[in-house]
Amino acid sequence: ATNAASGDIIDLTSLACSTISLTTGAIVFAQNSITLNGPGMTHLTVTGKYNGNTEKDRIFTHTGTGTFAVNNLSVSKGYSYAATGNAKGGCIYSAGTAYLSHVGAYFCKAFSAASGRAQGGGVYGKSAVDLKYSVVESNTASGAGNVGGYGGGAYSHNSLVAKYSTISGNTAGNSRGFGGGVFVYGNGTITASTISGNTAKDNGGGIYAHNFFTSASNTLTIKNSTLSGNSAGYYTGGVVVNAGKVYIDNSTIVSNTAAKGRF
Repeated sequence: ATNAASGDIIDLTSLACSTISLTTGAIVFAQNSITLNGPGMTHLTVTGKYNGNTEKDRIFTHTGTGTFAVNNLSVSKGYSYAATGNAKGGCIYSAGTAYLSHVGAYFCKAFSAASGRAQGGGVYGKSAVDLKYSVVESNTASGAGNVGGYGGGAYSHNSLVAKYSTISGNTAGNSRGFGGGVFVYGNGTITASTISGNTAKDNGGGIYAHNFFTSASNTLTIKNSTLSGNSAGYYTGGVVVNAGKVYIDNSTIVSNTAAKGRF
């Protein structure tokens, strides 16, 4: 990764091994934009767990502000831990756009121990998170005490796109949490995807779209998708949008639950 230039493609397609276990922390990509190609989502997993131990670090860290493109592999059991401040991206972090195609993110965790937030249990993209044919499952964003978890599966500070993807079984928050499946500031587009079985301690079991820092004209579009079985400990088990517009087309929103009764 250190020898690659911005715009390069790192090719892992010929690897014969099925698992790469990290023992010295995250793989860091400092290039503005970089592409990582694997042999297949079910053929290669990069994991943070080795010999029964999980390091307090994520799997991939992209510090460039361009696009970090990951194709055809899986990541698991990354652990973004912050003793203070924000923990971002349990398995994948990008300071630009996290673009994932045919990627699985499983059992990743972002945890803030004090005075911060946990953002994106599986994936964090500062500019955007773009998922295509991907699975984000069984990830957690949480914190100690009253520290909040935001986006158990994925978090984007500007926009989020999910196409032909599954976001399921993710959790936001121990005592406070928002957006069990995804949390996005700004525009969100969900197309031909499933968001199911996610949990938020407070609001937005499936999706929390928050426009506080951006324009009230932002939109959340849900098309040909299913949101089901998501739950919230307070209000709104399915979808929360606090400003802007929502467009729902040919979609199913069913069996979402909330302790205070908005589904």
